[in-house]
Amino acid sequence: MEGQDYNDFLEKVKPLAEQLNAVFDLAYSMYAGLVQDVLADRITDEKQIEGILDGLASFLDDPRILDLSKQVCRHIFYRYPQLVRDFAYFYKTSYMDADGENEDETERNSE
Repeated sequence: MEGQDYNDFLEKVKPLAEQLNAVFDLAYSMYAGLVQDVLADRITDEKQIEGILDGLASFLDDPRILDLSKQVCRHIFYRYPQLVRDFAYFYKTSYMDADGENEDETERNSE
């Protein structure tokens, strides 16, 4: 792309990126409270926790939400190991390449 075409493209994409960031921020604020409830054992039902992890799974591109999911998995591992294994398998097959590296990190390192 030529310099001006690239700048025009960025200007057109910027509002979309801002909206996407707002969605991730909203998701983080909503799930952070639920994760704190899980960590404080106010939410202990397997189906409820599974629902929370399913919701978090939609936003794992955000490192803050990935961190929330890791906190939940560490907390529930001994109580619901299959749930953690299923979540880890989903993450691995959806967000990592064959070498086990995060696809985004691999792309950044190749630039």
